[in-house]
Amino acid sequence: QHIIQEIRINLAQSLIQSSNMTMDEIMFKVGYESRTTFYRNFKEIHGVTPGEFRKRRREETTKNLTRS
Repeated sequence: QHIIQEIRINLAQSLIQSSNMTMDEIMFKVGYESRTTFYRNFKEIHGVTPGEFRKRRREETTKNLTRS
């Protein structure tokens, strides 16, 4: 069960980084029906919520683009 959870969360991470899908769309795409469970599992693995993860990635990308 833990391995499946990790795979689903890592797929969600990839979708968060590479798409403009909403968190609900991503959550359903990777097989979660409960937003609470999805957010809790994501935070267990990455230390932040999916929304915080997306925000940080966008900030990093913006920072890197302005440095170039």
